[in-house]
Amino acid sequence: TYQASMDALLERNKQQFASKWQNKLLGHMPPCNKASACFPPNKGMYTHIAATRMYTYRVLWIDMVLPEPDRDSGSVRTLTMLKLLLGMRCHVSIVSVQKSGMGRHERYTRMLQFLGVHVIPEFKMLKSFTVREPYDFIVVARRDTFAAAREILHKHYPNTLTVQDTVDLHFMREIARRKFISDHSNEPSLLEDIFGDEKVRSRLSNESEHTRLRELELDSIEASSVAIVVSETERVALRSEARSDGRDVPEIVVVANAHEPQPRTTTPYKERNGLVFVGNFNHLPNRDAVIYFAKQVLPRLLRVARVRNDPGFVFHVAGANKIPPSILALNNTVHDGIVRVIVHGFVPSLRPLYSQMRISVAPLRWGAGVKGKVNTAHQLGVPVVCTSIAVDGMHATHGEHVLLGDTPEDLAASVLDAYYN
Repeated sequence: TYQASMDALLERNKQQFASKWQNKLLGHMPPCNKASACFPPNKGMYTHIAATRMYTYRVLWIDMVLPEPDRDSGSVRTLTMLKLLLGMRCHVSIVSVQKSGMGRHERYTRMLQFLGVHVIPEFKMLKSFTVREPYDFIVVARRDTFAAAREILHKHYPNTLTVQDTVDLHFMREIARRKFISDHSNEPSLLEDIFGDEKVRSRLSNESEHTRLRELELDSIEASSVAIVVSETERVALRSEARSDGRDVPEIVVVANAHEPQPRTTTPYKERNGLVFVGNFNHLPNRDAVIYFAKQVLPRLLRVARVRNDPGFVFHVAGANKIPPSILALNNTVHDGIVRVIVHGFVPSLRPLYSQMRISVAPLRWGAGVKGKVNTAHQLGVPVVCTSIAVDGMHATHGEHVLLGDTPEDLAASVLDAYYN
């Protein structure tokens, strides 16, 4: 039969290959007939070690979803770190707890495989990979990923060094969020626009839930050999928070946002019009930033005659994921017969949009971490006007790296200064 012929050819070729390369193979791994590890159930592990013997380290990266670099800045950082590991001759495997919908998981799988990353198809397969793929260290990205992977790591990889990549310190963002909700408790319509119904707001501001999540995040840090944060500010905060609980503090290192070099946009100043905000709409501080700018800063700008008479002065909003109704309602906002707000939604490539813009704005009022929207604008050569929160941990100086404004009046003044200068 055809199958029998193929089996015979495979066996013949196997013998010829082993005969031709036997001297080389002797230096790779102990031969099977001498290595107890070469028999089930360890044969898969033996084969994997042999196949990856030329790599410096074998690394497993665990995340909630595969990196989506065209949709959020955290994914840009993750993808760059994966590329750096590959460049250091590491064998990199990645697995996600969940799969993104709309065919995205498959698309990002192909992207990672093209780069040389081994994508493990299912999270549950990690249990069986214990005897198939040994790792020198495991990177767990984000607190919620640790919660999902904790049992598997403790049971199946108890002796493997783990690294916790915080991406940003969630407990810091959640403290800021609870304060924001408290400070704006007399503005129920604003809170509804940002957070949705009362049940969501109640859950997000619940102190016991915040305590539980904070404990989980500190558990993930304490269980790791190394913790990664994105700024020196967060390193100090994490060390202080852990010590206040009497916890052991692992080595904490700073790996800030990482972007590959790109040429700046070159459109002349006089051919540019408009200002842009870019942000993932699932991220609640981004929702607030858009509403804050559209309702409190833009009206102040439009009182200035030069702005009012400039039809190109338009606030552009771009970002991935479902657009909340409160932001979608801002689309095509008209003032004196001129459209002043355009909500683009998801933009696959930001370069064409930034090439048209005079400035980028980041009017964030709360949050944590290092903001990728600021990095991206700088990377593409577009000036940034923002709040202090937007550049927290970035060592940015007003008038040199950015223009700052922490009130609607100051933000509007900085926008005018940058836009017409």
